[in-house]
Amino acid sequence: MTQSTTVFAQILRLVPRTLFDRLATGYRVDKHASVFRGMTHFAVLMFAQLVGLKSTHEIQHATVSLFSWQRQGGLAAVKKSTLADANRQVSWRFYRDLFHSLLPLYRHHFDGHKFPVPGDLLTLDSTLIPVCLERFPWATYRTRKGALKLHTLLDHQGHLPRDVVMTDGRVHDLRIARKMRVQPGTT
Repeated sequence: MTQSTTVFAQILRLVPRTLFDRLATGYRVDKHASVFRGMTHFAVLMFAQLVGLKSTHEIQHATVSLFSWQRQGGLAAVKKSTLADANRQVSWRFYRDLFHSLLPLYRHHFDGHKFPVPGDLLTLDSTLIPVCLERFPWATYRTRKGALKLHTLLDHQGHLPRDVVMTDGRVHDLRIARKMRVQPGTT
């Protein structure tokens, strides 16, 4: 009998289970989870990102309507309240450390830049994300508007972020650039 697998399951297999479990144990990701465990939560978030789902409501509808062969890749039907609870429970630091742990494993797969410059080539750019000032009182941008800013230092040797800093919407890129550690000779 032939055995097939989905592309999504192949993508999830790029995350070594031992690495994921070690980090999950350190961050106590499964502390209050009985059924909706850390790897399933990660799979559902990855699915939502790849498909372009924007809310827990959309994620609930998409995962409930999955076929059985689609669930073999680690996905599970999830209610929006369960997903919201898991999102609150799992620290963002877990996903940051997961990213930084995976980066050395796969960095060599990405092409470098073709610009004739000495040393590393880095770009600092930011994006402004509007947020509700009532929910994020620290993210002041204007008198009645809230926004946070993601400052991203992009390494052109692999086209991957080297560093991401989140601030309120008023912080200028130059202020963040002065705080970032960059090796001498970097363009």
